[in-house]
Amino acid sequence: MNIDKNKFIGFFGFGIFVYKAISSISYSFGSFLKDFLIYLDISPSLVFWASEIFDALVFLLLINFIINKIFTNYESISDKILKYFIYSFIIYFVSQLIQIVYPFIQYYFEYDIVNDRITAYYEYLGSKNNLYFVQSTLYYIAEVITVILIYIKIKKCSPQT
Repeated sequence: MNIDKNKFIGFFGFGIFVYKAISSISYSFGSFLKDFLIYLDISPSLVFWASEIFDALVFLLLINFIINKIFTNYESISDKILKYFIYSFIIYFVSQLIQIVYPFIQYYFEYDIVNDRITAYYEYLGSKNNLYFVQSTLYYIAEVITVILIYIKIKKCSPQT
């Protein structure tokens, strides 16, 4: 397979912003779930595990979806890589705006109602320092699984030599 320099750079930029957008979207969904569970007065331990696992699952599902779309539609994407690069940046930008605006919206709707529950959740995290290690570990496991998914897809689609 021979790819020209512009398409290579386009795919590189597309990949960066797709990855950043997926990371941002999965983080947002995990945060929404965390806040929702805190609002429902679920135990801090369950809130932590449910939101972290949900974040990782959303990340992996979106990554798998994108990998399959790219391998299925490679020629079409390759021919319009600049368009896909721009779309990936727009999706990333919008996901970042949502992350910036969400705390302001959240504050107006639930701060007074669940302030004690939020405090209890963060006190729980503070008392269990190993959970920060768990957060990082889940993140890196999701990234290793991403590498494995891409590797398997490349091996499956590569001509046998």
